[in-house]
Amino acid sequence: MKKVVFFLKIAVSILISFMVVMIFGAVIFPRQQKTYPSNLAIKLILSQPADGKLSLKELTLENNVPADYRLNYPANFYRIRIFDNQSKELFSGEILRKIILPPPDTFDPLSSDSGSMQIKSLDVLNLHLPYFKNANNITIADEKNTVILDIPLKNMQNISK
Repeated sequence: MKKVVFFLKIAVSILISFMVVMIFGAVIFPRQQKTYPSNLAIKLILSQPADGKLSLKELTLENNVPADYRLNYPANFYRIRIFDNQSKELFSGEILRKIILPPPDTFDPLSSDSGSMQIKSLDVLNLHLPYFKNANNITIADEKNTVILDIPLKNMQNISK
């Protein structure tokens, strides 16, 4: 009987200690969630022809939540950066240039391409980037950090919402 009581006391002590650590851990080290300075997003539509040269199709400011482009891709991506007037980076993220389609669910023995993945180029890229009042320009670069497109944002406040 004494052994059971002893083990119960140890189990309760461990449980209480665990709860105290979890509660104080959440208070002392709260989860850092990225917040943006406003509920506005820069809607950017880019054309990507087969030659790979990007061009700006549309640039607007809208009431929207910006997407989170914080994934790190190993290849086939563009790096997006937003800079202020002093060339300080305000935002950085990545988007895929091409999408990889998984193999079809059905197998066709007459087709030589039934089980392989397909890589498809995207003709249009739709982005919702965070809006910063002090943003000066958006740059889009390839995997080697070669800037492909530089978009000035000097008149961003004048763009219709």
